[in-house]
Amino acid sequence: MEREGKMKQAWNLCRIPITVLTAVLLALPVANGSAAAEVVVHDDFDDAVLDPAWEVNLQDALGWTYEESGTSITVANIEPEFINHTSGGPWAIVSLSQTFPALSDFHVDFELAWDCLGSNAAMQQHLIFLHDSNGEAVVGVGFSDQWVGARACRYALIGSTTQCVANELPFSGSASVDIDRTGDLVTILWDEVAILSEGLSVHIAGVEIVFSFNAYDGPPTDSIFGTESVDLVTVEGDLTAVDRVGWGAVKRAYR
Repeated sequence: MEREGKMKQAWNLCRIPITVLTAVLLALPVANGSAAAEVVVHDDFDDAVLDPAWEVNLQDALGWTYEESGTSITVANIEPEFINHTSGGPWAIVSLSQTFPALSDFHVDFELAWDCLGSNAAMQQHLIFLHDSNGEAVVGVGFSDQWVGARACRYALIGSTTQCVANELPFSGSASVDIDRTGDLVTILWDEVAILSEGLSVHIAGVEIVFSFNAYDGPPTDSIFGTESVDLVTVEGDLTAVDRVGWGAVKRAYR
């Protein structure tokens, strides 16, 4: 990540002893790329208690069962408020969110894992979203199993561009995910392979971890929920001055 700056210094080099000049030069700021990125979110889920910095929201869900163990938080059950007898019904959603000062260039990394119990019947999603200063989801990536007749996809979102190809992923697995922006270009990497790269001009000011389950009771089979877990979430980047119009509850515009 680079920061451009302008330094206006004028020295008469011939009149400054070399030892003094060296000390002065070493003390000067370097204009490009010297400033370390600011870490605004870091959780390795290693103390058996969910960090209170996460705001927990339930949508169309009555409760959830989870465990923070080792370096992961694992969700074993989401109790739905509604049972859907046709497709397209509401998802039972549990989200963990944090806001932070707006970032321009940024880097996000985390590891996710899932288990669909060896069955297409799973209807569950495990996604991470980045939000702009108004609380809108502008970048997202994760595991998405949207129907009982197919395996999951690698879901990816940047701006208004989304992708999700059914049957991409096995019934159980894990992935290391990175999201990077330099300038106005955002790239999502899945196990170090770029799966989506698009331009994005807005800054980010929030992160949301989503666990969700669609409780479906109909043909061809009833849905099930396996497990979902996330390990070591880090968000870092270059702070920038942006007025937050209004955050409130996460808007979850992607649903």
